[in-house]
Amino acid sequence: MTWFTRDTTSGALGFGGSAKNGVAGVEGLGGAYSVTVSPDGRHVYAAGLNDDSIVVLSRDAATGALTFASRVRDGVAGVDGLDAATAVAVSPDGHHVYATGFSDNAVAVFARNAETGALGFVERKRDDEAGITRMAGPSYVAVSADDRSVLVSASADNTANVFRRDPASGRLSLVQIEQDGQGGILVEPLGVLAGAVAVVAIGSHSYFVGTRFSQTTDDLNYRLWHWSTGLSLLEGPLDWGVGKGLGRFPGTYFWKSAGTDIPGAHTFAVEHGNRYLRLAGPKGRVGVGEEYRISQRVDAHPGESLLVTLRTRAAGAVGMAVYLCQQHLIYAGPCVATGLQVGKTPGEWEEQRIPLEGSLPRGPWYAPRLQFFSIIGGGQGQSLEIDDVMLLGGDGRDLLRNGRFSTSATHWFFASDRHHRPWHVKNLWLNYLFDQGWFGLLTFAALYVAALVRVTFGPAARHPMAPYIAAGLAGFGIVGMFDSLVDVARLATLFFLVIVAALLCRATAVDGRAQTPLKARSSRTGVGQSG
Repeated sequence: MTWFTRDTTSGALGFGGSAKNGVAGVEGLGGAYSVTVSPDGRHVYAAGLNDDSIVVLSRDAATGALTFASRVRDGVAGVDGLDAATAVAVSPDGHHVYATGFSDNAVAVFARNAETGALGFVERKRDDEAGITRMAGPSYVAVSADDRSVLVSASADNTANVFRRDPASGRLSLVQIEQDGQGGILVEPLGVLAGAVAVVAIGSHSYFVGTRFSQTTDDLNYRLWHWSTGLSLLEGPLDWGVGKGLGRFPGTYFWKSAGTDIPGAHTFAVEHGNRYLRLAGPKGRVGVGEEYRISQRVDAHPGESLLVTLRTRAAGAVGMAVYLCQQHLIYAGPCVATGLQVGKTPGEWEEQRIPLEGSLPRGPWYAPRLQFFSIIGGGQGQSLEIDDVMLLGGDGRDLLRNGRFSTSATHWFFASDRHHRPWHVKNLWLNYLFDQGWFGLLTFAALYVAALVRVTFGPAARHPMAPYIAAGLAGFGIVGMFDSLVDVARLATLFFLVIVAALLCRATAVDGRAQTPLKARSSRTGVGQSG
């Protein structure tokens, strides 16, 4: 954390000094993400994202110099709600401090000692508890000027949660939830049909399903905008006739779209015969968990010490972080992480050695919890070059494959947990129009309709499998109105196999029973007929 002197006339800043994690007793500033000054000017509070901490620093009123005083950490001394601490605020009366934990989906409340700045844990309010239903990914907190209200912004739910504050105890009680695109206090959607009621009843116990129901209107409006944006990328009669080409949407969207929802990108470069990775930062600002990352599934033993070694190169100072998380593909569970700043020698390769401290439980043998190792790097408008990545276990073994990127992206997985639309047009039919133009769309539609009609009203309608094939095709087409589907290779293969089955199967009825094609042929030649 750096402080500056300020010229009150010109506003110019002069370097004053810095407090660095791990230096001169400073701790808890790993991944420093937010900072605030107490109303009396005596203390500074900082959120350490990677250290799950709120750090207290004493401030010299004359020079602005900061001295480490203390910290509170998630899971220590009863403190809760600070996993991936993202924001911190002090009440105007100076009596309490409020902090958000992004991974805990919580806001923590602390009592503040005005003399020392020390914090004492009071309580935490968490999503899906005590009537709080829309506070996933809290990333900002503020206290009203009259000390009566606390506002928590949740980026994953696109909501503002308003709490009433008790000035004496600092405790919070939920008053209202405002969501982007909606007004008033949110009410869970209710179905009018029995099936819909059942779905909502089940979904009310599922965070993800409940969230998706509450965001229906906003989600549809965003998709309409996204479809319009995607079609606007088609240029001229040739594009509309035969399309941009298979798999061209992500690249076209990246280079030609004005959207700021692109979380980053990657490419591989070769220098003196050596291939390395280049990570590009986002077009706009992204929140915690939304960063573009490079990942690989690993198998680390519980409790073993891990060391990440790699080479980095950047044009200037840029932040990066390494993570080991319990994760399948997206939406991580518990993580151990370390952040740092690289690029101290602009334009030169630098050796990095990054310890990963902490342990992740493996789970029972019959349901192991999968682990993903991830690297993020490159801020807005910045890029970071990476090579020779190794994740060393306690016995010195390398847990990664293709860490030198000699075979490009083999064994690596690139993702962002939230900003996925830049990679998909999110509509099956528009996907064909974009990739293959009207020619491809009409050809696909004719194939789809022919297969569906054949197993519903056509010659294969009496086949025993016809209802199941028809249901599968209909469901695929309906879901395809809101997702691309065929850009997933396994799903596309399965779909076209069902199309082939619908086009090849046939059955005729004799005595109310469906015949197989072999029996039908036998009846025409007189083989196997009775009477």
